Amino acid sequence: PITIGTTSTIKAIASRAGWVDSDSAAASYWFTQGTVATPTFTPGAGSYSGSAFVSITTSTSGATIRYTLDGTDPTLTSARYQWPITIAATTTVKARAYKDSFTPSAVATASFAVDAAGAVDTPLIVPAGGRFTAGVTAVVTVQASGATLRYTTTGVDPTASDPVVPGGGITVDRSMVVKVKAWSGTASPSAVRRADFVITGALAAGGTTTHALKSDGTMWGWGSNGSGQIGNGTTTTQTSPVAVTGLTGTVAMAQGPSHTLAVKADGTVWSWGSNLNYRLGDTSAGRTSPAQVSGLSGIIAVAAGETHTLALKSDGTVWTFGGNGAGQLGDGTTADRAAPAMVPGLSGVSRIAAGRDFSFAIESDGTTGGRIWAWGNNTSGALGEGSRLARARPVQVHTLANAIAIAGGWDFALAATADGSVWAWGHNDHGQIGDGTTTDRLEPVVVAPLAGAYAVAAGEAFSMAVTNDGYLWTWGSQGSTQYSGQLGDGLGFDRSYAMPIVGPAGELVMTTGSNYALSEHPDGSLLAWGSNSYGQLGFANPSQQLTPTTVPGFTLVANAWLVGDQDQDSLPTWREYLLGTDPLNADTSGTGVGDRVLISSLQNAANSDTDGDGVSNAAEVALGTDPFNPDTDGDGVADGADCFPLDPTRSACLPSNPNDHTPPVITLIEPTNARRIQ
Repeated sequence: PITIGTTSTIKAIASRAGWVDSDSAAASYWFTQGTVATPTFTPGAGSYSGSAFVSITTSTSGATIRYTLDGTDPTLTSARYQWPITIAATTTVKARAYKDSFTPSAVATASFAVDAAGAVDTPLIVPAGGRFTAGVTAVVTVQASGATLRYTTTGVDPTASDPVVPGGGITVDRSMVVKVKAWSGTASPSAVRRADFVITGALAAGGTTTHALKSDGTMWGWGSNGSGQIGNGTTTTQTSPVAVTGLTGTVAMAQGPSHTLAVKADGTVWSWGSNLNYRLGDTSAGRTSPAQVSGLSGIIAVAAGETHTLALKSDGTVWTFGGNGAGQLGDGTTADRAAPAMVPGLSGVSRIAAGRDFSFAIESDGTTGGRIWAWGNNTSGALGEGSRLARARPVQVHTLANAIAIAGGWDFALAATADGSVWAWGHNDHGQIGDGTTTDRLEPVVVAPLAGAYAVAAGEAFSMAVTNDGYLWTWGSQGSTQYSGQLGDGLGFDRSYAMPIVGPAGELVMTTGSNYALSEHPDGSLLAWGSNSYGQLGFANPSQQLTPTTVPGFTLVANAWLVGDQDQDSLPTWREYLLGTDPLNADTSGTGVGDRVLISSLQNAANSDTDGDGVSNAAEVALGTDPFNPDTDGDGVADGADCFPLDPTRSACLPSNPNDHTPPVITLIEPTNARRIQ
């Protein structure tokens, strides 16, 4: 036996005389250095007149504290504690501390009762705010019998002349701040209860078919429809959005190349399109309109590969069905399956994703720290566990923890972690890994220069990420068989490094098809770019779009709130939510510094563009150009517009000849005495 005492990855091969050596097998072992100290609250739990200003600390140096205000236990995706929390109404605060190589702390809980003497109890709002794809109903209750509840959705405190809360609750059909206050007889009015809601809608793309989920719970589809995957009862290609037949109350969806999934608010799953390999979850011949999948309930998310489907239950278990030739169902076999079945050995899962014929699950139960499990095809190392062996049961992606987002492409994968970094692994023939090479990676490597990332998406051979400063980044292939423009940069060559193409605009959601992409602006409008051969961008004109272009006449949600500036601090609401400041308070920290100055001082220099040439500082370091000189090679063309920024003899991009895809040679210069910007 091998004895190890530190975090290690062991790799082994088997050899036998006269035989070909086996593929490499690998296993990772994590060791903790102890348990993080449980957080403490100052002041402690109790009753207070007026607002309480609560600090949270832990005695473990370097630990990060996550907290909640809605009674749920914190996870790595919960709000990060940065400065004292203002408690203006009766609230239960829960906190947990995390640190790499340590076991997370126990959950600390403190209840704060904040009421004026003789005042009505503070109302409760359920749900207590948050981010939702579709609209919700906010139910308001109060302990005081006979109290009158009044509310606003404009960010101002309710008065006695504002509307009464409807008996069925408050309809939240767009992003807004709901404030509620209670009055009862001669007692003093209650404190104000506040709940912030961000309603985003959703986008899903696969192959050359696109679907959008509006805030009213309806689904709309466009693009190729040869198998009826749009769901409008036909097999006719659609170049503009059409409604999915008979489907309402949708809260989540997924798109494969020729089949589509939807989750309703009641936890049921619906499927339509091609049913080859039983990817619809039954033995039918396929269908052109939605039908319910039997045997599934309590589902909160779905994911679709080329021939297989995953579903995530609210209890943290993962269920699969469909094609299984590479073991992508995770049941230990390679037999296709029509009926949904639970993946053995997985629990506490918070997110799922599917590549072409492989699958992922992020385990985030508060103790395992966002580790990623993978199974299925691994020919190009898409499972990230150090080999090219297919796995019919889940194995851990090596070295990664604290994952908050995951995406699978054709034969590669991306993940974002809680520290804002992006990692990639698998096939890299077009630079889709983003490490400046075209070498396959069997284990995760970091994608420089990204910082502050919170979402990722993977196409057939290109990648996208969104960062919390409001930029959308792309890298990888411009098109596998012809120049499609799927990177959205207007250039004519593949790119093995990340570069921002949209921003700072605060894209809410994004999605990738085989060779095109879409994103949503905070105001609910859509941008699309790349191939449009089947109308998958939503334009009647079949020409590709080389840069992000607005989809005409279609919005997911009327989100005027997010593009406004309610506290007049020159920061739009969407940006304040991304960075954790209060859009109703120009000085969230209460220090007198102000949100605008505070955010400017905290902005990550890696995503800045000091010389204003259209290329971020960190991207310039990766390229070898000068982040302080807008024209590094001195040819009169700014680096951001120069396809050869290190060659003073040429600047024009290569022609978009479908028979000529030779990318320019870019020399990567490793800076000396550099340090990574966190």
